[in-house]
Amino acid sequence: MTARRTALLLLILATVTCAAWGQENLALGRPYTLVPGPSYAYCSDEGDLTQLTDGAFVGPEQFWIQAGCVGWKLPVDGDADVVIDLGAVHALDTIRFRTSSGPNADVYLPSGVFAVSDDGETFHLVAHVDTWGDEQLSRRWVSAENLRTRGRFVLVRLRANGVYAFTDEIEVMAGAHDPAAVTLPGETLEPQVQEVVLTPLQRRLVRDLTGLRAALSGLPDGTGDELRRRTREAESLTAALEEVTGAQAEAAEAAVAGVHTDVLRAVRGERSLVAWPVAPYALASPRDLPPARPARPIRVTLARHAHAAAAIDIANLGDESVNVRVAAEQLDDLVRLREARFIPTRQGNLLADALPLLDDGEITIPARQTRQLWLSVASGEAEPGAYAGAVSIAGCQPDRIPVTVTVAPARIPDDLPYSTYSWQYPDTWPALQGIEDAAVADLVAHHTNVTILTAGSAPWPAEVDEQGNLTAPMDFAQHDRMVELCRPMSAHGIAWFVNLAHGRRGFDQFERMSPPYRRLFGQWMTAWVEHLRGLGIGHDRFLFYPIDESIDEVYVEIARLTREVDPRVRLFADPLARDSDERLRQVLPLVDVWCPYLTMYERRPWQLDMIRDTGATVWSYLVGRREAPPYAHYRLHHWRAWREGATGAGFWCYAQGGDWQDADLWDDFSGGNADYGVIYTLTGAPDDISRAEAIIPGKRWEAWREGVEDWLYLWLFDRAIAGRADEAAQRAWLAQAVAEVLDGADDPARADAARSEILARLATM
Repeated sequence: MTARRTALLLLILATVTCAAWGQENLALGRPYTLVPGPSYAYCSDEGDLTQLTDGAFVGPEQFWIQAGCVGWKLPVDGDADVVIDLGAVHALDTIRFRTSSGPNADVYLPSGVFAVSDDGETFHLVAHVDTWGDEQLSRRWVSAENLRTRGRFVLVRLRANGVYAFTDEIEVMAGAHDPAAVTLPGETLEPQVQEVVLTPLQRRLVRDLTGLRAALSGLPDGTGDELRRRTREAESLTAALEEVTGAQAEAAEAAVAGVHTDVLRAVRGERSLVAWPVAPYALASPRDLPPARPARPIRVTLARHAHAAAAIDIANLGDESVNVRVAAEQLDDLVRLREARFIPTRQGNLLADALPLLDDGEITIPARQTRQLWLSVASGEAEPGAYAGAVSIAGCQPDRIPVTVTVAPARIPDDLPYSTYSWQYPDTWPALQGIEDAAVADLVAHHTNVTILTAGSAPWPAEVDEQGNLTAPMDFAQHDRMVELCRPMSAHGIAWFVNLAHGRRGFDQFERMSPPYRRLFGQWMTAWVEHLRGLGIGHDRFLFYPIDESIDEVYVEIARLTREVDPRVRLFADPLARDSDERLRQVLPLVDVWCPYLTMYERRPWQLDMIRDTGATVWSYLVGRREAPPYAHYRLHHWRAWREGATGAGFWCYAQGGDWQDADLWDDFSGGNADYGVIYTLTGAPDDISRAEAIIPGKRWEAWREGVEDWLYLWLFDRAIAGRADEAAQRAWLAQAVAEVLDGADDPARADAARSEILARLATM
């Protein structure tokens, strides 16, 4: 039977079925819109725009991998809207969609929100069907019945309970009542609007064009008309971009570059080099233009033994490349100069991210481009006070930018009350092989005090009999080498990610949780813990990390077995807020250190409360690729951690390239995906950068360290105000300050201002 005849037969069967119920399916064959667009790769296809009203149901195989299904991967508890046009106003009795679940795959039944409209503009809420606590079935209808309503347009909102939502058919059944007699509910529902999402390439070009428009606004009337026309053309090309590479992208890039060149010629006058301070973690572009106002002095405030950053843009307005001499005057012990190197990304962007040292005191600025000078400020053991100096820039206007570094009396403690980590995997990442010692030193310098190691450094059983008994000693050579290497950054413990969701040597011959498996696990864990104790790693510094980003049934089984073998072994879990309350309750008594992905719990705050209420240690984490903004994503994470009561934070990850084999962190195209790593090494490094450091920081890595220290400033202040007469007022101010910083994620100056105020208040206590 052909696919066309099969679809026709299913359509006839669906019509007959509805007729048998005495109801007409008004949605059958009708058009609809989807917002957001389907995003689950294994069932997304061109048919997504017709499959939900074609009367056809997917087969008995796994629901969400079949072409006839429409699926979304959404933010936690996110919404997907389907708006169906019935063609005319009808009496409506039932609205429903067919869906499925699979808790083992983190798929839960979506809830349904249903609304109707006569005109497609105002939608009246008619039903909300909550499936959160329902039995998770492989197939079912989420249905709102006996509605006695009317409408031409029907909005069906699938509300994910987790991150996935799937459906293969939506039906709208006609009612027998008079639609004109219906009074529509007063409560309305706004359909989601398809968000216009700019690619990183478009964002950069839009930013460049905004700067060009600002520069053109300063030209006399009539002199910039042609440039304004060309700017509008470049804006149109940029807005129409659908790809980040190819002829269309090249044309838009060339159009913006051409306007930029001619704008520079129109505005530069007698100037050739111009410098001005900028926010260090703000976006930068090679086409950034000098501001109309004169450069302002740079002022940085930080505690003792702390770090901060500042930045200066230098624009070469001329038509020849120049080498510019730069120096930090009278600040040698506090400031090191670096260059923010632009890194091309897979998304068509240029990110000023890599920060190699300027150990020769010279920065090269190509013709008609801007480069960024980075000031790494480290107070060390400097005495409190204000240190005045400047950055000199030879041949520039101005040729000297004043810099004042104020070191406050407060001091970042050596023994941090905050745990930090970055899935640093010195036993795994190709970029770190051969320079592990340098990597550990760099991690320690960025306050890392929890080591995370992989299964490759765990001691796996060498010989096992059929009953699950260890019959030979385990090989601890690699294990012990990594323990010793990582001791400087293991003050708060070592977490072994062993990933027991996959078969492991010795265990893979037995069915999970069978008697031999359980026997082997007990002997293995006991021998491992005993060996660690001999190395000075007790239960208080060992974290067992069995499964990643999930608290599924495998995690529950392994956690319970661990408790039986040795109740003192501490269990680590890093959930993604996609598990049900019921599953979470199963694990709550078992986990010692929780590491939730904080932003995913913003829509499930009660689950975060459930975790905190156990009294277990709560840390946190995030994931970020190269495009993730340094300030909003990395630095502000620690402000969120403080707000949520977390006493630790980590991120994925320190040194991974585009895949697990990618060693070149300079080249975003060298692996299978965009790079994650926040550092750079000499592998793949340009010939003209300093070789003084084996590990070269990126802006995200520096922002992370500043965020760690922000948390410590908050902690120091919290301790200082305890028991004071004005404690309530100080706590109210602190809460407001944290809220303002987090509410202004697009304003990198807010955290610096709050830091300065905290240090000023501490100085008076």
